[in-house]
Amino acid sequence: MHIYLVLNKKKKRKAQAATELLQELNGDVSGNFVEESPDKLLDNDPEFFHRFTIVIGVQLPESTCLRLGSVLWNASIPFLICKTYGLIGYMRLVVQEHTVIESHPDNALEDLRLDQPFEEFKNHTNSYDLDSMDKKDHSHTPWIIIVAKYLEKWLSEHNDQLPKNYKEKEAFRQTIREGIIKTDGGVPEDEENFEEAIKNVNTALNLTKVQNKTLSKLF
Repeated sequence: MHIYLVLNKKKKRKAQAATELLQELNGDVSGNFVEESPDKLLDNDPEFFHRFTIVIGVQLPESTCLRLGSVLWNASIPFLICKTYGLIGYMRLVVQEHTVIESHPDNALEDLRLDQPFEEFKNHTNSYDLDSMDKKDHSHTPWIIIVAKYLEKWLSEHNDQLPKNYKEKEAFRQTIREGIIKTDGGVPEDEENFEEAIKNVNTALNLTKVQNKTLSKLF
């Protein structure tokens, strides 16, 4: 585009010609140009740069980059510094810390709070009566409800103590396994929700913890 700009727009200001050509790339956008050096704008009207959401500086002197970077830093506006040397170039990013939350962490810590269930969840869990359900409803009960129901039974039989070690968790899994509906011949039915509940015992029994450091940052 640079060659096209030089050959065909000689009689126009470079800023004006570049703006016109850039707008041809996308007819849905509009653009304008200002014929003024960044240093003069910084001297006379530094807030001029506050109107932008991002600023890109190309081939600017270091002194200008330092001044402009300071203004944009205080305004929390990202500043990209680009320089080229023939076929070699680099880009520097001047921006305040931006926290990015990994929405799909490799080692997710589930927080189901089954050790401290809130009242609405307890009421919802109590609305399920596994003993009186037909086969269809029994096999479609969510696994977390199954764990919660059997955990309530476990706590009543073990002085309100959660299964902690491997032996206790295996015993808890066996308790859930025994709840699978059986045929007239005593063969367990194929209930995937119960198998899923057994598989997720470790996940479901994570203790509810809130880090003090997190609380201090929030409050």
